[in-house]
Amino acid sequence: MSKTIIASKIIETLKSNKIPEVYGFVNAKLVKNMPEHQEILKQWKAAGYLLGNHTYSHLDYVNSSTEDFIFDIEKMKT
Repeated sequence: MSKTIIASKIIETLKSNKIPEVYGFVNAKLVKNMPEHQEILKQWKAAGYLLGNHTYSHLDYVNSSTEDFIFDIEKMKT
């Protein structure tokens, strides 16, 4: 089963159970490396659910400098 179909089933379950607010998180590096994830993000937004910034590469903030972590967040905008 494709990830797009799985996402559709999750959204269908959330909607049928009247779950009003669910947040998805975006990791742009993953989307860049797996373009099919772009469709999942479109489905998620079309269903009315919000997306949160999960940084560009899911950088480990414990082992990164503040500057590197902020840069990784900002990179999501590009």
